[in-house]
Amino acid sequence: DGVRGKIQQATTIRATIDDLLQQASAYRAAGALVNPVGENAAEFYHRVLAIRPDDVIAAQGLDEIVSQLRARLAALLQDRDVQAAIAVVDRAGGVGLDSVAVNDMRASVEQEILRRDTVAEHLGKARELFAQGFITQPQNDNVVAMLREVDRLDPGNQAAQRMLSRSAQRLAEAAQEAYAAGLADDAKYYLELALTVTPGVDAWRKLRLNWENSISTN
Repeated sequence: DGVRGKIQQATTIRATIDDLLQQASAYRAAGALVNPVGENAAEFYHRVLAIRPDDVIAAQGLDEIVSQLRARLAALLQDRDVQAAIAVVDRAGGVGLDSVAVNDMRASVEQEILRRDTVAEHLGKARELFAQGFITQPQNDNVVAMLREVDRLDPGNQAAQRMLSRSAQRLAEAAQEAYAAGLADDAKYYLELALTVTPGVDAWRKLRLNWENSISTN
C-alpha cells in the first residue's frame, strides 16, 4: 500500500507538471509571456519549478522568455517608446525572472532615458547659442558642436538638421554682408564655414567661385 501510494503520488505530480508545462507553452505561443497576471508563461514555469526545482523544460522556458523580452525591449527602445519599455522591465522583475537579466534590461532603459535627456539638453543649448550668434565659436561650445553631438546620439534628428541648415544660412548671410562691405577675406571665411556645415549647397559654391574670380581679376 505504501509503495502504491508513492507511485500514485508521483503520477499525480507528473501529471500536474505536464499540465503546467503545456499551459505555459500555450501562453508563450499566444504571446502571454509575463502578462496578464496569473495567466502567463513565466508564472506557470515558476509553478513547475516550485514543484520540481531541477525541471529542465521549465528552466529553459524561462530563459527563452528572457530572450523574447530582450528582443521586445529592443524594439520598444528603437521606437522610442520608453514608457512601454519600463513596463516590460517592471513586469519582468515582478514575475521573478533572472535578476541579472532584469537589471541588464533596466540599465538599457535608463541608458535610453539618459540619451534622450542629453539630446534635449544639447538642442536647448544649441538654441541659446544660436540666439547669441555663437555658430561655430568658441570651440566645443557653439551651435554646430552641440548639433553634431545630437547627431551622434540621435542620427537623423530633424530638429538638429533644421538648426544646422539655419546656422549655415546665417553664416552665408554674414559672408555676403562682409563681401558687400568690401571685406573679401572675411566673406570667404564665413562662406567656407557655411559650406563646411552644409557642403551640398551649389549656390554657395558658385558664389565662392565668383568671388575668387572677381578677386583675382581685381
